[in-house]
Amino acid sequence: MRLARGGALAAHDRAHFYAIVSRSMRQILVDQARRRRADKRGAGVRPVALEADWIGVERAQVLDELADALGALGKLDARKLRVTELHYFGGLTQDEIAAACDVHVNTVARDLRFSEAWLRRALRATA
Repeated sequence: MRLARGGALAAHDRAHFYAIVSRSMRQILVDQARRRRADKRGAGVRPVALEADWIGVERAQVLDELADALGALGKLDARKLRVTELHYFGGLTQDEIAAACDVHVNTVARDLRFSEAWLRRALRATA
């Protein structure tokens, strides 16, 4: 439903569709993590439950920090953010990303290496 509201059905081409889907998946994961940490839900205090949740409080906090780091990466270089979203949230291969972004596959590989290193450093700084 979020994809339909977000305009995925009106995508101009395949690359635009993948960009919308990847961004939506990222937003869904981050929104869920933030809801888990909301004040009305105990602000990160882990409830005692009979069944394990698929996302724990620690993971929710990491996802929240990752969302902030991805936002900062987007301000630094929008293409690197797009490549990262397509790979990790969209599940595309490097060849598919290269076709969607109209760049060489080596550029995609370089962007992913840079993004991973940059995000590792950014997340280490927040820890």
